[in-house]
Amino acid sequence: MNWAEMAVVGRIARAHGIRGQVIVNVDTDFPQARFQPGAELFIDRAGRAEAIVLTTVRVQHERPVVGIAGVGTMSEAEAFAGYELRVPVDRLA
Repeated sequence: MNWAEMAVVGRIARAHGIRGQVIVNVDTDFPQARFQPGAELFIDRAGRAEAIVLTTVRVQHERPVVGIAGVGTMSEAEAFAGYELRVPVDRLA
């Protein structure tokens, strides 16, 4: 997938809690549709788009707190801080 041709839907702000969840700053008009368990989003890791899958989603203070498949500790979640979350343009509503 071409990173430049994807739409930004959020940014990971920071880790949250001890279970490997992260807080997302939303950049979409449809957060309920975009941030739900099973949703596939993309991050730019090492110059290429890498898919991540959301495992859990809840809202706290109007921001999604999400779990990412394969991320189970606070240390692992901290490594995602600052990443943009994108989706292919053809998946936009």
